[in-house]
Amino acid sequence: MIPDTDSQMLGDDLFPSDFIYSLEPPTNYMGAISIFGDEPRQNVLQSITDADELLPARHKSSWLVDALPESLCEAVRAFLITNALRDLRGHLKTHRSMLVNVSRFTAVQDQVAALISADLSKSQLDIRNYSQLDPKHALQNPTISALRETAITLFGVSENDWPQLQSALLEAALPVTVKAVNQRTGAASLDYAANREHGLRVIAVGGNSLSRGLTLEGLSTSYFFRNSQMYDTLLQMGRWFGYRDGYDDLCRLWLTDEAIQWYSHITIATEELRAEIQRMQRKKATPREFGLKVRAHPDSLIVTAQNKMRLAHTIERVISISTEGLESTRLKTSPAVISANKRSVVRAIKNIEASGVARTTSEWGNPIWRGVDQHDVSELLKSFEVHPLNVAFQTDDLAEFFASTTEPKLRKWDVVLPGGSEPSIDFAGISVSAARRNVKVRDNGILVSGRNMRVGSRGVEREGVPIELVRAVNEREKQANKNASDKDYREVRPRPLLLIYLLAPYTRNEEVGVSVPFPTGDDELIALGLSMPKFDDSAISGRVKYRVNLVEWRAMLEESIDDDAPEEDSDAG
Repeated sequence: MIPDTDSQMLGDDLFPSDFIYSLEPPTNYMGAISIFGDEPRQNVLQSITDADELLPARHKSSWLVDALPESLCEAVRAFLITNALRDLRGHLKTHRSMLVNVSRFTAVQDQVAALISADLSKSQLDIRNYSQLDPKHALQNPTISALRETAITLFGVSENDWPQLQSALLEAALPVTVKAVNQRTGAASLDYAANREHGLRVIAVGGNSLSRGLTLEGLSTSYFFRNSQMYDTLLQMGRWFGYRDGYDDLCRLWLTDEAIQWYSHITIATEELRAEIQRMQRKKATPREFGLKVRAHPDSLIVTAQNKMRLAHTIERVISISTEGLESTRLKTSPAVISANKRSVVRAIKNIEASGVARTTSEWGNPIWRGVDQHDVSELLKSFEVHPLNVAFQTDDLAEFFASTTEPKLRKWDVVLPGGSEPSIDFAGISVSAARRNVKVRDNGILVSGRNMRVGSRGVEREGVPIELVRAVNEREKQANKNASDKDYREVRPRPLLLIYLLAPYTRNEEVGVSVPFPTGDDELIALGLSMPKFDDSAISGRVKYRVNLVEWRAMLEESIDDDAPEEDSDAG
């Protein structure tokens, strides 16, 4: 359980007393930062956009799977191509694994395994019959043609290299087998030791048994279609992290866009905590102080909520927002709420200008108001409605804190309207362009964010920071061979920043395969962001008290709670 008070935290010995160090991962380790960081490895992440109908999030153990999503068929082809490429690299007697995790029910897993096995058998037959022909004739076969397209699209194989790769498919693909790995079959179904001489080549289909505690030797291809928003569940299921010597460039991971967003968010949060450890070491602070910092992080609310989900109706937590970036990544779908939020923003802008704060243009070309009173920001937040799953962006609690705080750094704000790529429109008498964003409807709300779970573009939080400080931060990070992050700008920010995002939302129409405008009624969809400076939050008065309604959470996250349950043969228990 997460402690509810600082005194409980001090007595729980969650952190060592004397020292704690952040160990840098080896250069040959394929970790979260290399896949989900700001500069991920190219082509590793592939989106699953076509599996909802065949494998719905809230299916039962009796669900009948009568076909495979095309994205899963593509992943299987990628695994066959990977085997051929590794053979050509001389990795002939090594283990090769593919992970498929689409359900926690063994009955559904068995069906998926059977369908993959049937699809694989057909592909292997076509490879046996056609792969040794010259490409001109071999490519008349649909399987060989599809494999070639996968090789070009996902692995950048050239036209000149294809004939050699096609020829290698015979020895590479025929040994591949499909195994269901669950509570019925057990981990013994993956007997790597018995296949040490030639190497096991296996597509492992499973659920929680496959995701937690089981090593998949030579894992290169992963297909993960599970619906969980809980940090520990996601991290336990991340079997694709590890050492991939000699084939790290061949690893491919299929996830939903939402799962990619959550993993990216976790990765960024983890890197920030790693930076906190390094700062703690420089200041010679104790691990106990670091432990309190971890517990006060806004993201700790998600872990707390999970622990208390079945036991409480609401939870209260005091968190730190010093040097934090907070955004309303989830908004309500109701046209009435969208319209009311727009009116609240327009009213706030008029109040700011009526107070005598002039609108100017920032160094980055955006409308900005400098020196806005804290109460104007508080009033906007109080009237702005967000989705309940915006755990770290509770507008009522934030508004109450900003209205009452006496912290000198939080009395005056900068407010900015970041521009986007859409055509300019008139908004509250200001010419501004909306930012195009892909959105999804989920849990009765609009999920607004890219793969890194951000509404704003990287670098937007330099707004309001004096230009000489921006240059100093950029130069410092350049010397360390890094790009400046928004966290770096928060560290030197003199005043807090309120970002008002006008969004042009688009959603993907799977029937036609293109993105189309998302209907929001007659009003623009608006999201908010906060970029907080560093300030003294050592006292409780310097922190925000959040109240999270767990009844709403339970109603929206039933499948996430279920995902944390043991693997089952049925829905009972």
